[in-house]
Amino acid sequence: SIMETENGLIVFAWQHSDDGTGRMRGAVYKLAPDGTFLSRYEIGTGELTGSYFGRWDPVTRMNTGGFASMFVRSNGYGYNIDMIRFDDNGDVLSFNDVMDSPPEDSIVVGSRQLRQTGDGGFVLCGAFSLPDGYAKALLVKLDSTGAVQWQRTYDAAGQSYDAISVAQYVDGGYVLAGYRLPQGLNGLGFLIRTDSAGNELWRRHFGNQGGAWCPVRVCADSGIVVLGSYAEPDWPWDWYQLLLVKYDAQGGLLWQTRCNYFQYVTAYDMEVLPDQSIIGATAYSSLIGLTKFSSAGDSLWCRC
Repeated sequence: SIMETENGLIVFAWQHSDDGTGRMRGAVYKLAPDGTFLSRYEIGTGELTGSYFGRWDPVTRMNTGGFASMFVRSNGYGYNIDMIRFDDNGDVLSFNDVMDSPPEDSIVVGSRQLRQTGDGGFVLCGAFSLPDGYAKALLVKLDSTGAVQWQRTYDAAGQSYDAISVAQYVDGGYVLAGYRLPQGLNGLGFLIRTDSAGNELWRRHFGNQGGAWCPVRVCADSGIVVLGSYAEPDWPWDWYQLLLVKYDAQGGLLWQTRCNYFQYVTAYDMEVLPDQSIIGATAYSSLIGLTKFSSAGDSLWCRC
C-alpha cells in the first residue's frame, strides 16, 4: 500500500530482510513528494519468522489520523496476526494481537484487506485454510482497540473460498468479495452480503470461469460493484476479459460490462469516484494500467 501525506509518500511493503536471515519482512519506506528516497525501516527483524503486511490491500487510513494495518508473522504453519497502528509519519505507535494459529493445528490464516468501520472499529477479510485443503472466506469485526468482536467464515462443500476485499454497507452490514475454486473448474468470483453481525444474507457468483481478485465497493445509490475477470470454457486457459458487475441491495443484477480481452487479465483494486464513475487498477499480462468506466458501466478508456 502507498499513502500520500503532507510530507511526501509512505510505502508499506515486504521484501527479503537485510539482517542475514533471508526471511521476508515488513518494510516501511518514506519518500519525498517527488519520490526521492528518505528512509526505510523493517518490522520483525531478528526473529526466525517471516512477516508481512497481509495481502493485497491491508493498510487503511484512519479517520482519526495515521494508519492501521494487519501484520502477519509466520513460521511454517504457525501464524500470528497483529494490528499495527502508525502515526501520520509512518512510525509505529502500537501492536495489538488479533488472532493466532499454533503450528500443531496446521491452519493457515491470511488477512487480505482492512477497512475502518463507522463505529470507529475495523473489519478485515481473508482466508482460513484447514488441513483438508479447502479454505474458508474469513470476516472479522474488531473494535476500536483492535480486539475481536466476532469472526465468521463462509464456504461451500468441495470448494476453496478466499475473501479479497470488504466494504461496509449503508445499513451497517458488509459486502465481501473474493475468489472461489470449485473442483474441476477455473476460479470464479463471489460476492456475499451480510448483516451487521456477519450473518450471510445472500451470495452471488460471477466471472463464469475467469480468475477473480475482486475488489468491491458501495456506490452512492447503495448499489454494489465488483471488478474481476471473465472467461468462457473454450477460451485459451490464460485469456480473459475484464468484468465489472453491479448489483442492487437484494443481489439483483443491474448491469455488467465485459471488455479488454487479453492474456492474464487481473483486477487488483478499484475506487468509485465522486461523480460515481469507476476506475480500476488492472493488469493485462505484463502490462500494468488503469481502466476507467462511467457510472453506468460503460468502458471509457484504458492506459497501460
